[in-house]
Amino acid sequence: MFENLDEAALEALAQRFHEISLPEGRYVFRLGETSDGFYVLRTGSVAIVRDAVGKPVQLLARLKSGDFFGESGLLDALPRTASARTLERSRILEIGRTAFLEFLERQPLIKLQLRRAAIERHGANVEATAADRSMRKEVRITVDREVSLGLADGSKVRARLDNLSLGGAAIDEVPNDWRIQRKVSFTLGLPRHEPLLDLTAVVTWRRGQKVGLAFRDPSPDLRIAISRALQELLSGRTGTRS
Repeated sequence: MFENLDEAALEALAQRFHEISLPEGRYVFRLGETSDGFYVLRTGSVAIVRDAVGKPVQLLARLKSGDFFGESGLLDALPRTASARTLERSRILEIGRTAFLEFLERQPLIKLQLRRAAIERHGANVEATAADRSMRKEVRITVDREVSLGLADGSKVRARLDNLSLGGAAIDEVPNDWRIQRKVSFTLGLPRHEPLLDLTAVVTWRRGQKVGLAFRDPSPDLRIAISRALQELLSGRTGTRS
């Protein structure tokens, strides 16, 4: 996008960017937030996902070094239509919306290219969503809510339930000894309430304090309990992140 800029314009643009470093699993921005910045991924990788609470998680794109993102909604001051989250430790160049729009006013060709890129990505996201739905064996529902875990030793810890499905879950802020391939048994419920679920699962992946859990061969009774728990977890919505 910037390859035809002369050296002076490139230098002026570069001075307006600043670098941020984020660990794995950190949000750059979230669905529904104000579109207040444009980003270039310097190192690492970033996933673009649609993860509205109560809706299926949809992976739209995986970005690699050199890719730009955050253009959708930037020109028209619309809210973010997806979330961006790091898949590993990443270094990202960021420029604020006001500074970037001031630059674009002096570079109408790049402004046109940016709008075209936003339109093309929107079309690609629609296709990715359709493909994701057709290939998915189970639907992961975004919950994003504080929960209480009752551990096998009788203790309770606060955690964050990222998503839940009939076949598994992703939970953040779990105990340090929940390692990959470990079998864990615990109850899950809302803080200061009776447990909603009594679960046994295997840790299939871990990134920092977040893990993925698989419920092996869930019984019909467990499937019913998970469906009911989702209804309870998604009602009220107290305790959600701002």
